[in-house]
Amino acid sequence: MTTTPSSSTLDAPTTLLSELPSRVSTPDTTLSSEAALKKKVQKEAKAAEAAAKKEQRKKEREAKATAGGGAQEQKKQEQPLRFEPREWAEVPELEKLEVQGKEVSIMTWNMLAQALVRRELFPNSDFLKVKERIPTLMREVLHYAPDVVCLQEVDRLEDHLPVLGQTHGHTSYIGYPNKAHGLLIAHKKDVFEKVGERGLRLDELPIDDSAVPSSSSSVSSTTADDLDASLTHAEDYDGSTPASKEARRAAGLSRSTRNVAVFVALKFKDREGGIIIGTTHLFWHPQHVYERVRQTGILMREARKFRDESKDGEWRSWPTFIAGDFNSQPREITYSLLLNRPLTPQQESELAHSTVVHQSTEEQKAAVAHSVRSGKVQDPDKVIKNCRDGEAGDGLFGVEGLRKLFGGGEGQSVRSAYGEVGGLIKAEEGKWYVDRPGEVQSGNGWVVKEDPEVAERRKKGSWEERVRRGDFEPMWTNCSYIFLLPPSPSLHSSTPAPRFTSLLKTHSTETLGRGLPRMGIEPSDHVSIACKVEVF
Repeated sequence: MTTTPSSSTLDAPTTLLSELPSRVSTPDTTLSSEAALKKKVQKEAKAAEAAAKKEQRKKEREAKATAGGGAQEQKKQEQPLRFEPREWAEVPELEKLEVQGKEVSIMTWNMLAQALVRRELFPNSDFLKVKERIPTLMREVLHYAPDVVCLQEVDRLEDHLPVLGQTHGHTSYIGYPNKAHGLLIAHKKDVFEKVGERGLRLDELPIDDSAVPSSSSSVSSTTADDLDASLTHAEDYDGSTPASKEARRAAGLSRSTRNVAVFVALKFKDREGGIIIGTTHLFWHPQHVYERVRQTGILMREARKFRDESKDGEWRSWPTFIAGDFNSQPREITYSLLLNRPLTPQQESELAHSTVVHQSTEEQKAAVAHSVRSGKVQDPDKVIKNCRDGEAGDGLFGVEGLRKLFGGGEGQSVRSAYGEVGGLIKAEEGKWYVDRPGEVQSGNGWVVKEDPEVAERRKKGSWEERVRRGDFEPMWTNCSYIFLLPPSPSLHSSTPAPRFTSLLKTHSTETLGRGLPRMGIEPSDHVSIACKVEVF
């Protein structure tokens, strides 16, 4: 709307001229002085008129901007977020340091691959349609704008990459030929330069720490312009040959899972140093505790190798993070080994019970071939087959061997972003893992029951005990974590250790009560977590 200046503003010069006689009525005023005064008044009048026009143009621009903003707001309202945004919560009373660090935001999220969406798995969900759910996934990522984002169950790259490219550059991705989803790491291109990457096929890596991993590989590097980007294909595991049987024994493999991991080394563009970050999605089945522990231990070992064996040692001092879906709760042995805690009798019993050899280690190739010929790409994560007891010749590790794989013998442990500082954020009280109900049903339908005495006892202990126990991990996102690995033992530096400065708040039980995915809440059956960490 055009704004018309007031008449008093435009009439000001005329009024000034009309008053001229009274201003020059002195009898001895000369003609020259009258002319000079008149010229001065006319000059002032022109200046006033120019100022009025300038003000008018300014108001017109403001009116136009307001109208445009209204249109943009209307467009925004026409395209709602479709998820409930959460705020960042700062860690209170952080110590002031003399050295200035750099704050980096890290996000991890299992997005729920569209290829895995089935109405029978989510009978009460109102958020399964592609045209609604897929755009919302990237909209949520861009809303929080992390410097680095680690994503699991990623498919439909042709939809995600153009949107992610608004703020992020290169990505890394790894998968198998007939698996419909994989992993993705993206970083802000104005913050980082990617200088290294490595992909891992966890089924094929030897469990012996002295062996050289033969199945780690470089992975595809794509940008948002690569709209035809596809999975980095790897040959499927064939468990029927003598060579593959020996490889399985060397790997200590109990079940063929085709789970993968990927690491990237990211160098800061505006300062020295950088970070290393990896992501993974570990085996889902609650009863296969051993295989999940084995995968996690190998993941930690390979992360240390990736850091310490970098060219010219360039990355050796960089903080190393692993953010992903571990499919393990804090109460389980995996978390205890990561935090270097003593194991409970129940944890050791669960490990022993799952130290078996699954039929899939010998039949994977045939099963995959059949599924492709039949025209159905079946995700093996959903296939459950028979097992036999583990034998001495199977190469399966015991508790002490697994603990060594985790690096627990060095007296060090990983640090968990939410587990370490979540308890300091009072706004999150009541949403901690320690506050969970005594009986929790997982997304796969398994019910975890807890002895009432254990439920009461779990809230006691020193602060350090509670942190290492995982009391302050989120109640409803307790399969996903952001871990910081301990520094290399060979490093002797006075540089302050990284510190977590903020966490992305989690949803309340009331918000999630009806389950996920849920329109207006979350487009995935998982909730993203994110932290801000200051590195030095």
